[in-house]
Amino acid sequence: MMRDLTRLRRRAEGRKPNPRLTIIDTQTVKCLSVRGPRGFDAAKRVIGRKRVAMVDADGNWLAVAVVPASVQ
Repeated sequence: MMRDLTRLRRRAEGRKPNPRLTIIDTQTVKCLSVRGPRGFDAAKRVIGRKRVAMVDADGNWLAVAVVPASVQ
């Protein structure tokens, strides 16, 4: 669904439906030990989860995942 929405947005802007450039961004967030795995991010010294997002050059989301902070 996210892929189809991104293609529609790109077509509406007059661009090709599939991007040639993607950007991967991560953000570590502190969290409590309620439901789900969490890990220790040694670089930021945080126990929690990490949000990993892949966006195109216009900022349209292509994919998103939530993983333990210890995943590199």
